[in-house]
Amino acid sequence: SHLDELEYLVNSIDYLRQSHQNIRNREQKAQHLLSTALIGLGLWRIDGDFVTANLAYAQIVGRKEDEMPSLNYWDDIVVEEDVAAEKQQLTVLKAGERYGPVEKEYRHKDGYYVPVRLSALIVEKEGEHYAWSYVENISSQKWVIMELQQAKQKADESNLAKSQFLANMSHELRTPMNTIVGYTEMLEDEIKECDRIHLLQDVKSVHAAAKHLLGLIDGILDISKIEAGKMELYTERFDLKAMIQHTITTIQ
Repeated sequence: SHLDELEYLVNSIDYLRQSHQNIRNREQKAQHLLSTALIGLGLWRIDGDFVTANLAYAQIVGRKEDEMPSLNYWDDIVVEEDVAAEKQQLTVLKAGERYGPVEKEYRHKDGYYVPVRLSALIVEKEGEHYAWSYVENISSQKWVIMELQQAKQKADESNLAKSQFLANMSHELRTPMNTIVGYTEMLEDEIKECDRIHLLQDVKSVHAAAKHLLGLIDGILDISKIEAGKMELYTERFDLKAMIQHTITTIQ
């Protein structure tokens, strides 16, 4: 009947209206997600003209979000010396293929360069190829790396200064220690020639302690040799009993 046809028409119109509203809602949600994403998201043709970019992308290059569609990726964003190589890589990619991730620099509106990490998906629409790009500002990461490199450099310089100090100090200490060793050897000879043999063991203890200390000083000097990669190892015979006795005497 006429009323049934009218009701069907009204229901159809209402259905179309609801469908259109749902599509608009989905578009608004997608646009909201795009605008509020913390990572830079942008769509631009392979020739460089931007279609859209979110706020995070715009902030990376010091622009307003509504400025982005008027920009060209190659002319306004990419550092000049990177344009030719990146163009060549992108133009050979087919729809569905990915570019990156790569680290590069973008030009900020104020003139300085911003380090970024870029990934892109090549998409095709009406015969045109586009790059749907994902861009992350890695300035803070670069600063951390640079600070770590500076800290390492300072640590290396401090370590070198320590080694030089130890080497210089050890050379200075060797002179008086050699004097003590030399004089105790002379005293041992003098005591053996006189009737004061009871003093010999004490002098021997001083001599052994002085030789031990001289060995420790030589060990400190070895640090600089080890760090320079010039330490040479060699084997030699020694008196185990005497070494143990000297150790006991030093501890006592």
